[in-house]
Amino acid sequence: MVKKKNLWLIIGVVVICTVVVSVLITNLSTKREPDVFKITAILPLSGNFANIGEPKKEAILLAADDINQRGGINGRKIAIVLEDSKGDPKEGVTILQKNIDVDRMKIFYVDLTPIALAAVPIVDKSRVIAFVGSAHPTITDQSKWVFRFFPSGQQEAEMLNDYLVSEGINRIFILYIGDTYGEELRTILTKKFKEAGREVIGSESYTISQKEFRSILAKIKTTNFERIILIGYGVNFPAILDQFNELKIPTNKVIGDIGFIGTPQIAQLSPTLTNNIVFVAPSFVHKSTHLDENPTVQKFVTDYKTKYGKNPNFVAAYAFDAIQVLASALKQSGSDPDNLRKALLSTKDFSGVTGKITMRENGDCATDMMFAKYLDGRIIPLQR
Repeated sequence: MVKKKNLWLIIGVVVICTVVVSVLITNLSTKREPDVFKITAILPLSGNFANIGEPKKEAILLAADDINQRGGINGRKIAIVLEDSKGDPKEGVTILQKNIDVDRMKIFYVDLTPIALAAVPIVDKSRVIAFVGSAHPTITDQSKWVFRFFPSGQQEAEMLNDYLVSEGINRIFILYIGDTYGEELRTILTKKFKEAGREVIGSESYTISQKEFRSILAKIKTTNFERIILIGYGVNFPAILDQFNELKIPTNKVIGDIGFIGTPQIAQLSPTLTNNIVFVAPSFVHKSTHLDENPTVQKFVTDYKTKYGKNPNFVAAYAFDAIQVLASALKQSGSDPDNLRKALLSTKDFSGVTGKITMRENGDCATDMMFAKYLDGRIIPLQR
């Protein structure tokens, strides 16, 4: 009997020691690894779309630095986990699934329309928060866990249609990037332009790696178009504009989407290739060259230039705002996805570098956009 009592006593002591050691290890671990809010950014950091992914990476890291220097989020720092999708949806989805299943990540920034669209079903099933860098018109309608701080194809198409109608244009030809973004924008613009009693006399798609456009442009030239609508990410535009010039298609016959400011190479082209091309642009493009008008934009541009030795473009500005809005919501909700989602949806009149940000019920937001044109290498806002 005595032996049994001693045995139970020994077992009790072992259990107590185990609990104490476990608590000590937990406390030591907490001291070694500070509590942080982690965000995975899945970006195209190599491949054809690296010119889009790189400035977003820089802006996201800058936003995290800014937030941490201001004391973090309720005393907790924000940490960015960078992943390279290489611009490939399969790679992007593999990275996303691994981050959810293995690393237990709950907050993501997923860039590029094809990758974002492939990610949506996984995001929806896993009930994690995802910010998407995509202009796809309906992407935020596909899951309540998806949010966007970026111009949508719907907004661009509506603006292009309104401009064309107001200018009395009756016949257009659409030359567009042959992916989901380009297809959707073409579809919406075609529908709206026809509803206005006008005619889309033709459309042709191209691929991101394409360099030869002469046969397509020769075909367009034989039609009775009044304007060519050029839709894409800007990567192909220098080659297209050069071949426009070869075939003597006037630049004032070209109207474009935000791809015209998607790559710095376009502004560096000869004015012969770009003068008087009208395009849709985020208002940040104007704000970033008139810093005295907005101290928020002034600080962002100055900090970005100090850190990276160059000026930020509009895609960087939207990525920066996404992280800032996220931090503001995290202060209210913590990292629980359901609470965070509600906090994000309550965002109203947030003062970002791209303008005032108010979330819609579907996780989207209307962005501050304008029309502009190139003139001698400069971007000039149109007075409308």
